[in-house]
Amino acid sequence: MKAFAVCVLLFVAAPVTAQPNLDKVPTPSPGNVPGTQALPTGQLRVAGTVHIGQAAPDFTMISSSGRELTLSRLKGDWLVLVFAENREDFAALRAIQPQLLESGSFVYGVCKEKPQRLRAYTEDQQLPFEILADPTGEVSALYGYYDQERRATTRGFVVLDRHSVVRLALQGQAPPEEVANLAHFTIAGY
Repeated sequence: MKAFAVCVLLFVAAPVTAQPNLDKVPTPSPGNVPGTQALPTGQLRVAGTVHIGQAAPDFTMISSSGRELTLSRLKGDWLVLVFAENREDFAALRAIQPQLLESGSFVYGVCKEKPQRLRAYTEDQQLPFEILADPTGEVSALYGYYDQERRATTRGFVVLDRHSVVRLALQGQAPPEEVANLAHFTIAGY
């Protein structure tokens, strides 16, 4: 399993002015530097994005079926990760599931919900695919599908090849048929 390390450096500097004794210059804190404000502890989040040709960041999440799912253990299959703002957005994907399976890919939804709520929803809607619970939005943020201001997952999808390499990544809402067509073209090449 590959491990990814992310370092976040925050540097705040005050304007340099002539001082008679530089040894006694006060160290600025984020709260007293003009134009900045102190962030409460726990407000920083990992933010990223995926690029075509890049290995997809690994993750482990609980699926709507209640099982723990790790991306690196799914190697060998084409995957379509569909990111959505809420669980109701996945109902429309039911119609394209057979076409995606025919293309040789498996669909997994990713949503900022708790696993119990996703399980009830997928059973009620009889969805033929699993939705992965991302209650903190960390995985969505890692892939670049998280809107920090609204604290919500943004819509989009990522196609991963059999080696978990990103082959297509699009953000925004598309009709389900277009998602299926783009995924099929990415996988089959026609």
